[in-house]
Amino acid sequence: MNLEQQVTNLEISKKLKELGVDAPAMFWWREEQGEWTVGQTVTMLPAFTVAELGEMLPVFVGTEWLQIQLNRSGDYWMVFYGDGQPKMEREKHLANAVGKMLIYLIENNLT
Repeated sequence: MNLEQQVTNLEISKKLKELGVDAPAMFWWREEQGEWTVGQTVTMLPAFTVAELGEMLPVFVGTEWLQIQLNRSGDYWMVFYGDGQPKMEREKHLANAVGKMLIYLIENNLT
């Protein structure tokens, strides 16, 4: 598994930064000549691992439906969140699934 499969993608990293998530990260997205790459040089956007994201999730979130599960064939993660009728999204990598859940929690003032 390469590094890009273990951290939040560029889009989710940008959204988390926009929402004010300012937590330490081991890896960062950096821009070089118009191309984004991930590495350990602290330059631009944190690329969070699943473990780092897990530390940011609240322990309890009231009546909200929150769930991440691997589909039966094992080729993508399903992210469920919301109140009443939950929304479902698919993500190939677990870091992106957890990142989307954190974005949902922050945008809905649930953290």
